[in-house]
Amino acid sequence: MTSETSSVESQRKQGASVDQYVNAISDADIRLLRIFCVVVASGGLSAATTELQADLSTVSRHVKDLEDKVGARLCNRGRSGFSLTAHGVLVHSAAQELFRALKSFRENITTLHDDPIGELRVGVMDALLSDPQFMLPAALHAYKRRAPRVQVHLTVSKPNDIERLVLSGELDAGIVAARDRPPGLSYHPLYQEKSSLYCAQAHPFYARQDADIDLDDACALDLVEDPYTESLPLRGFTGVLRKPASADSIEAVALLVISGDYVGFLPDHYAATIGATSALRRIRPDIFSYEQGIELVWRSGPVNPFVRGLFANLGLRVQ
Repeated sequence: MTSETSSVESQRKQGASVDQYVNAISDADIRLLRIFCVVVASGGLSAATTELQADLSTVSRHVKDLEDKVGARLCNRGRSGFSLTAHGVLVHSAAQELFRALKSFRENITTLHDDPIGELRVGVMDALLSDPQFMLPAALHAYKRRAPRVQVHLTVSKPNDIERLVLSGELDAGIVAARDRPPGLSYHPLYQEKSSLYCAQAHPFYARQDADIDLDDACALDLVEDPYTESLPLRGFTGVLRKPASADSIEAVALLVISGDYVGFLPDHYAATIGATSALRRIRPDIFSYEQGIELVWRSGPVNPFVRGLFANLGLRVQ
């Protein structure tokens, strides 16, 4: 038999094995797929042992069992590190779709009852709570009254992480700052949030009048770099502020600003809240203030009943 014939025969057998697996998928197979997805999310077999609460040999055996079921090697593991094969990428993607479909099925079935049971997973960016326009707490209060047995899981993260988790199905919905909209997601504007450039009482600019601060002075400021404002154009300003410090959240920006050596962009409502204990002032709001939309985001396509319930409590009608 030639090598080409052998390759074709191997692919034929592999295809037959896959067909048999798909036609006879069981609860045990779904469990193996869940284990495989945890391994992929963890970045390897060893890293997955904690979440799976199993030793390495057990995790390895489960992955091997799944490979035997599918009839293909799904991942490379060993001293060279962990990586998915082409078959592994395909199986992982299909498993994610399967779990999303099962979740959607469960959610739709539970809504047949007056007292639904399930989960609602929502992601929000940080520092929204002090904004009087932020209606999520009131919406969750109303939601709890209507569906007391639905478990609510709330995650605080950066907008791009929230969008990624919504797209993957790990979150049902999110509240993020308006920015470039990636494909596969749907958005609904909620309100506008105003932010400004702030310094603390210990900063040299705190006692200076805005009329005494020109653009050359502004270019000498040490700005805290953050993930929210780096791409926003500021009207009338074309200079470049120095960025010797960085932060990954609004609270971290505020901490650096309060230290007295840096300036940073903060939502006005948030600055007013922390200003009660730490004196802050806005710098040249005619230049360094901006408004940014706050939006609701969810995965495009049919909206599950639990998310529709949240939308209704936010005063939105989404099909």
